[in-house]
Amino acid sequence: MYLVGVDIGGTKISVGLVKNGKVERKIREPVKKDRKEFLKQVIDLIYWCIKNVDKKKINGVGIGVPGPADYKKGLVMNPPNLRQLWKFNIKNYVKNKTKLNVKVDKDVDVIAIAEKHFGQGKKLKNFVVLAIGTGIGGGIVIGGKHYEGIGNAGEIGASIIDDSKRKLAAYGDGSLEGLASGSAIMRMAKKTFGKEIYATELAKMARKGNKKARKILEQAGMHLGVGISNVINLYDPELVILAGGVRESGDYILNAARKEVNKLVKHKHCDIVWSKLEDPGVVGAAALFLEKEL
Repeated sequence: MYLVGVDIGGTKISVGLVKNGKVERKIREPVKKDRKEFLKQVIDLIYWCIKNVDKKKINGVGIGVPGPADYKKGLVMNPPNLRQLWKFNIKNYVKNKTKLNVKVDKDVDVIAIAEKHFGQGKKLKNFVVLAIGTGIGGGIVIGGKHYEGIGNAGEIGASIIDDSKRKLAAYGDGSLEGLASGSAIMRMAKKTFGKEIYATELAKMARKGNKKARKILEQAGMHLGVGISNVINLYDPELVILAGGVRESGDYILNAARKEVNKLVKHKHCDIVWSKLEDPGVVGAAALFLEKEL
């Protein structure tokens, strides 16, 4: 049997046809900014993935979407990086359009679910996933189950790590997301080089000896390490797994984060690693159908 995984991010949407945890067909596109165009895009990509597949062999569509949201209802509230979905029920929409079963959960929680079933969290009971892309989100697994609180636990990117730079609005410059996300890295690059540069490109520049590019990545890694230190002190997990588009920056961010954690966490603590899964958002969204209802 097949499942469809839909991974909706602030800048990219990925949709894949999944069987036994393996992505057999996948498509990725920049997110349309207009609501009507975006909703059409979601359905078009789903149908592209299930083309020539008997619908009777498709168990459902899993969707990972940024929060805050009412995930059981499928109602998206007001995610800062996805305004075109504010106050919209993505679950009902996709269900009505495709006539398939649909489940919705937080984008980072589905990555945590992927890690639990198929990745580095497979043999662990307690771990935390941080997805670093346009923003930063957290997925928390406690006792083998992903922890949701009353619905929106894990908004680690909103945590304030530098109060001197805090703004009144959520996700201000003093937040973890404001200082260590892919968007933050691009802003730092623009300030330094006069143009926005992705973390992946900065890493290539750093490997060629560009000290300014390396400094940007290491500064983001230092801020990330502060945020991870808070996570470790709160949850004492067995592992912290980093995922998201910034993964391609390699060890510049990771080593700086580890160094900061070693300075700030006084007790023996877990390691921090990059996810090894190629499409954790897609696989995890599909794996929502493997999770038992609480």
